[in-house]
Amino acid sequence: MRLLPPLAYMAAIYLLSSIPDDGTPETIGEKLLQWATPEFQNLLHIPLFGGLAATWYWALRPILKSTRATVAAVFLVTAAYSFFDEWHQLHVPGRYGSLTDIALNLVGIVVTLGYFYMTARSEPQRMPTSSRTARKS
Repeated sequence: MRLLPPLAYMAAIYLLSSIPDDGTPETIGEKLLQWATPEFQNLLHIPLFGGLAATWYWALRPILKSTRATVAAVFLVTAAYSFFDEWHQLHVPGRYGSLTDIALNLVGIVVTLGYFYMTARSEPQRMPTSSRTARKS
């Protein structure tokens, strides 16, 4: 069940990326994109893919146990999806794939995963207690 939120997040990104840009907004989604300048829309890639990385981290951390393994897996999944998303936009009328967008996506991913990695490293390490130590009075 923990995989549903990041998969739903990816589906939402896919739907946003599927909105054609023919210059005349017809749907609510197209009208929402019109309020933001292209420069601002580009900057939105950072929190968008940072959020995707955060949801994948949340989903995979209990499964992978190790922070390093979780960060690596999340980076691979979200970076691959970033490339897929830009490739997908090449096939949407009025949209285009961009290396700048991929770079901004990667910034969001790296900043988010850096935060999780550094936070996990700063947490105190718990020492397992033996049954003898636990029984001491």
